[in-house]
Amino acid sequence: MNRYRSLAEYHRAIRHLIAEHDLPSEVYKVKIVIDARLRDRGDIFADAIVFQNGATLRFQETVELDGGYIRRVAYSYGYKLGATAFRYERDPERAEPYTHSLCHLHVNESEIRYPTHETSFEEVFKFILANFYGVKFP
Repeated sequence: MNRYRSLAEYHRAIRHLIAEHDLPSEVYKVKIVIDARLRDRGDIFADAIVFQNGATLRFQETVELDGGYIRRVAYSYGYKLGATAFRYERDPERAEPYTHSLCHLHVNESEIRYPTHETSFEEVFKFILANFYGVKFP
C-alpha cells in the first residue's frame, strides 16, 4: 500500500499510471476537487478515459487521506467495450444487506449487484490492461 503526502500527490500517481500505459493524452481528463473545509478529503474523477480501441473507463472516487494512506469512502469504476461492460462500486449511502452490498459489481449494465471485495483505481486499471489488452504485470 502506497503512502501519500497529499491528495494532489495521489492524483498525480493516478495520472502517472495512465500515462505509463500508452495513454498520455488521457491524463488531463483526470480531475481533482479537494473539499474546502476538510483538506484531506476530495473527489478524483474522469468522465471517460478512452483507450485506443474506443473502450472507455469512467471513474469517481471520494477519498480521504488518513495517516498518509488513501481511504476510499465511495467509488465507481465503469469500463465499457462494445457490449461488454462492468462497474465496481462502493456505495455506503445505499448499502443494504442482501440487496445492495457496500462493495459490489455490476456486469453488462445489469442492475444485479454481485458482492465483491473493496478495490482501487490501480487494481481495476491493471485488471483491464491485463484482461483486455494482454499487458503483463509482475
